[in-house]
Amino acid sequence: MKNFRKTALAAVLFLALTIMVKVPVYADNTTVTGTVGKETKDNLLYLTTSGGTMQIKIDSDTDMSGCRVILPGSSLTAEVYYGSDAYMHAAKITGGTVGPNVTVDRSNPSTVQGTITDGTTSELLYLSTSNGTMQIKLDTDTDMSGCRVIMLGKSVQISCARGSDAYMHALSVIDSASASASYSNNSSGSSSSSSASFSNYPQASGKLDEDSDLDRLIINDTKYYIEPETDFSGCKAIINGRSVTVAYYKGLDGKNHAVAVKDSSSTNATVSSNTIATVQGKITTDSKTDTLYFKTSDGVMQIRIDNSTNTSQSGVLYEGKTVKITVAHGSDEYLHAVTVTDR
Repeated sequence: MKNFRKTALAAVLFLALTIMVKVPVYADNTTVTGTVGKETKDNLLYLTTSGGTMQIKIDSDTDMSGCRVILPGSSLTAEVYYGSDAYMHAAKITGGTVGPNVTVDRSNPSTVQGTITDGTTSELLYLSTSNGTMQIKLDTDTDMSGCRVIMLGKSVQISCARGSDAYMHALSVIDSASASASYSNNSSGSSSSSSASFSNYPQASGKLDEDSDLDRLIINDTKYYIEPETDFSGCKAIINGRSVTVAYYKGLDGKNHAVAVKDSSSTNATVSSNTIATVQGKITTDSKTDTLYFKTSDGVMQIRIDNSTNTSQSGVLYEGKTVKITVAHGSDEYLHAVTVTDR
């Protein structure tokens, strides 16, 4: 009986305390201000207010125009309403201001990719990259059109340049998912985003030096290093003397890195629509400009490649590559490659 009385008394006391606790109630379109909690994710904001910690959902239509950074400890204001899922939802979020602008050398931009990590503030990003952690400042004119908001753990691609304060400053920030779609390595030769890549980066045109290879292109004694994501969809071959145009950026290592490569070479010959043979062999080191020297079991053939050559099944051609080529006669008396496929 004593145990029953104690249990009953405890229940009554708990109920009384519960009634006495002040539970905040928010009406639709209420504006709340608080501090961002460390549990915050892309779609759920933990906001510590004077009335307690709120969980506020961030939706695709949440107005984020007045908020560029959501980081633990930062102060934000949210206009909230109740959703049909019983969660509070943010109609609009403001706050997360950035620091004042400084003079930035925009003539030598670098592009880096990584994850926003601990230490990041509303003014200074800590970006974890494959080469270590970088500190990059955000400015009021940083282009954030490709990234809705900065949050811890988010993977981004940042175009940055050195500022007069000796820090690197973000010129633009885009989500890595968008970056991959825009600047993917399309070695199959299908249509891609190379035109967008070219419009966003400085370019260099000229003939490939004989020392160019799959690691670097050399044009007018300048090296442009090839990365796994370099877009070759507009380039059919890397051979000595071939004219190409390279879109590039200067990396933090001081080297030029190729974003995309396009052919500048072209031939004026008319190619017959009637293919005459399919040959298999290896591209030799004697290849030059638009002509492949192609070693087969029957000897060495000279085969020209032109703008109409289909390399979608082989990717970019280079010295030493073994392929199968379907050829036809051209009006210049050369054999021309109609299609090229991997062996």
